Amino acid sequence: MRLPRTDCQANGTLPAPEKVMRKYRGVRLRQWGKWVAEIRLPNSRRRIWLGSYDSPEKAARAFDAAFICLRGGEAIAGLNFPESPPTVVARTSDPREVLAYATLHANRLSSDATIAQEEAALLEEETA
Repeated sequence: MRLPRTDCQANGTLPAPEKVMRKYRGVRLRQWGKWVAEIRLPNSRRRIWLGSYDSPEKAARAFDAAFICLRGGEAIAGLNFPESPPTVVARTSDPREVLAYATLHANRLSSDATIAQEEAALLEEETA
C-alpha cells in the first residue's frame, strides 16, 4: 500500500524547517547542530568560510574578527558585539589570513591579558 504524496514530495522540495530567529550576522545553524560563520568579501559575491563552532557566540566572534579584517577598525557598526570589538592586527582581504584571525578571535579566552598575548603573537607571525 502506497501512501499519498504530499505537495512537497510531488514537486521535489522538502518542507521548510521551522524558522530560527537570527540573532547574529553571518551565523547560521546547520541541521546537525553546529553553528557556522561566513562573510562576503566587500564589493564581491565571493564568500570566506570562517568555520563551524559549538556555540553561536563563537561563530559571531569569528564573524566580527573577519569583518574588522576586511573593513578596518573604524567599521564597528556592523559587528555582532560592538561593545567588545576585536583589536585590528592588519587590514587584509586574503582569505587565509582572515580565517586565521577569525578562528583565533572566536576560540580565545575572555582574559584580556591572554587576548593581548595572542594578538601580539599573531602580529609577529604575520610580520615574520
